[in-house]
Amino acid sequence: MSVTGEGGEVAGERDGHGGFSAESTRRTLVKACATVDLDPDGAELLRLGENAIYRLRSVPVVARIARTVDYLPDIRTEVEAARWLESVAFPAVRFAGPADQPLVVDDRVVTFWELVSDREEYGTVGELAGLLRRLHALEPPSSLVLPELRPFGRVERRIE
Repeated sequence: MSVTGEGGEVAGERDGHGGFSAESTRRTLVKACATVDLDPDGAELLRLGENAIYRLRSVPVVARIARTVDYLPDIRTEVEAARWLESVAFPAVRFAGPADQPLVVDDRVVTFWELVSDREEYGTVGELAGLLRRLHALEPPSSLVLPELRPFGRVERRIE
């Protein structure tokens, strides 16, 4: 799904209309929510970094807005992986909103996720180890092609 601004222009990181800011990502959030019938009123910006993360007030949903549409291939892989983990009942964050995610809005990629908790709490090292053992024991579907791990891949240009 793709949504552009009025008159067909695309407002994003590269066009000088606010860059990747709280103001510009809020505009993207409002448009994305309108396409999937979610209410963006009162959404709280939780983080603005590599992604903008908003918690919606009306439903327990988090919206993630990527900086640029250039991340679309990676995010499609993330979507496939999340759907696979859900299909095998692995305890991971689930999608919320439309089935046809990710969305492209204002030359950015938007996904909606279920809010896990309002509290900030972390599992123990033992709990994490158990989950990692379970995850690595799973056989991913042949249709899911996972890329080589590049932990700084999206930020390499900005680090330089």
